[in-house]
Amino acid sequence: MLTENVAKCGADCTICPWSKSVQDTMTKEQYVEYCNGCKNTLGYAPTPNGQFQNCVCCQTPEENWPKGARIPLRNCSIRLCVMKTGAENCAYCSRFPCAYIADRADEWSRENVEKKYGKTFSEKDFKTYILPFERFSRLEKIHATLTPNQLVKVKTVPPYKAKIVAFPENLELSKDDVKSLRKLHELLSKISSSTLNMKDTDVYAQQERLKGRIKHFQRFLWIIGTFAQKNVQSDSLLIDAKSYVKNRRSESWLGNHSFLINYLTGIFKEFGIIIEALPLTEVMKGKKGWTTPTGALRDRNWQMRVSCTDEIGCIETLKMLQRFCEKLDTKYSKKSFGFFNKADMRVFQN
Repeated sequence: MLTENVAKCGADCTICPWSKSVQDTMTKEQYVEYCNGCKNTLGYAPTPNGQFQNCVCCQTPEENWPKGARIPLRNCSIRLCVMKTGAENCAYCSRFPCAYIADRADEWSRENVEKKYGKTFSEKDFKTYILPFERFSRLEKIHATLTPNQLVKVKTVPPYKAKIVAFPENLELSKDDVKSLRKLHELLSKISSSTLNMKDTDVYAQQERLKGRIKHFQRFLWIIGTFAQKNVQSDSLLIDAKSYVKNRRSESWLGNHSFLINYLTGIFKEFGIIIEALPLTEVMKGKKGWTTPTGALRDRNWQMRVSCTDEIGCIETLKMLQRFCEKLDTKYSKKSFGFFNKADMRVFQN
């Protein structure tokens, strides 16, 4: 099977909206119309005549990429993973389908796009805008044609090791404060060293995803520690939607309702952190609701309550989280989050 125009992730570069080969067949007016159709279907689209958006396919050697090109993405984890293994694309990997590609390669499938937008697309729109990104099914078809000796043994990576600073000794704090601080240090260390229930984290692409998810968990705690307020009605912290959404920074998935409720909340519960999203309206989707039609959290109409189990110190640990974030912010300002990620509590030393 000819796969030279199939991206390493399984996308078909001969019909991809971002592809140079597609743009070269159209007039300026045709491409503008094409991009509008892409936006209406996928929710994403190239900028018409945008600089350096004429992708030449990640199968093209880097030395042949246009100077200053933004795509193909040099840091694409799938691309780098396939290159490290030495395969043509994911279908040729001995681990196919690893947990990463099984999850991510179907992200823009017809079924998922229609589910996301709550509508059915015509066969024409499917073939024009969605089919290029039916990556998993395309990889499966390629994989089914291969013999065992055509598969390339996956190049695995060592376990991810978080950079955690050891708990400081000789702190001039009360015994109760030291106890709470140690509980917090243990919590941050466990999260940073966890696989977060992810499989195949010895595969490069999946390990990179794990690193990103750990950072999302860290950012969540940083937001809670910095912007949440003590809930006077219970031993918990309460944060409003605007403060939460505004301070996600680059951890964009924290603004996804499904990610928050179906994944992050469940994992945090295993660590003893209880998260409750509290809608302030019965309307969930739309301008009057607390999520957009595609499931993004709005910056209004909901709030979040965070509490802890007895095992990790209840409200005292959360109050120490606030003290820790405040001290880091006072001393390090914009660099604070980097020290937080390492659970560096030497800021409490005089």
